[in-house]
Amino acid sequence: MKFLTILLSISTAFAGTPLKVTAEIDEVYVPAGFDSNDNSEIILSGYLPNRCHKEPKVDVNVSNNQIFIKLTTLKYHQSNPFCPEVIVPFVKKVELGELKEGRYDVIINKGSVSEHYSFMNIKEAQTSNIDNFLYANVHSIKRSHEDNEIRLNGYNESDCLVLDDIKLISNYENTYSILPKMKKIQDFCPKKMTPFSYRVELPENLNSDDILLHIRSSDGESVNRIIHTY
Repeated sequence: MKFLTILLSISTAFAGTPLKVTAEIDEVYVPAGFDSNDNSEIILSGYLPNRCHKEPKVDVNVSNNQIFIKLTTLKYHQSNPFCPEVIVPFVKKVELGELKEGRYDVIINKGSVSEHYSFMNIKEAQTSNIDNFLYANVHSIKRSHEDNEIRLNGYNESDCLVLDDIKLISNYENTYSILPKMKKIQDFCPKKMTPFSYRVELPENLNSDDILLHIRSSDGESVNRIIHTY
């Protein structure tokens, strides 16, 4: 009986001690249109096989013109009582910060079964500001299923800011970068939270079943959403 008690104690301790394992990745999304003064990003999607796996964590290392990304998760033993067998999809934003002009090879989970390769191009910035433009403060995206249209919703900090243009950049694979550019219509801009809803019609020139909408927002932030085309 004493021996059985020891075995149960060891088993319980093992079930409560997580191991760091590589997270499975389904798709890599590389938004186009980043300059050397932007906070560049890559978006990863995948799934966790059950609730024994915790929220994935990201490690990034930039060496010359190579970007190494490692995505890991803490995995608890399946005997853990808090591990229901349910698949958990995830979308992970990988922040790369400001990168110099040039082409970068992207290597994700090198040496693992979920190893992925991609690349990104960074243009030379025309200004030293965080962004070349003032962007709308987008909070959410609403998609219309009747047509190929989305709405960018949010609040601008002043009613002296109006929409100037919405630029859409394709990476010709699986991502649309959407840049809602704003302009000031007067020098004096008192703080007044002003709601907006801007309409964007998406082209139909990407053949991917899952498309990332990468919307630039104010202060170098972004809103990201994956939509299904099937």
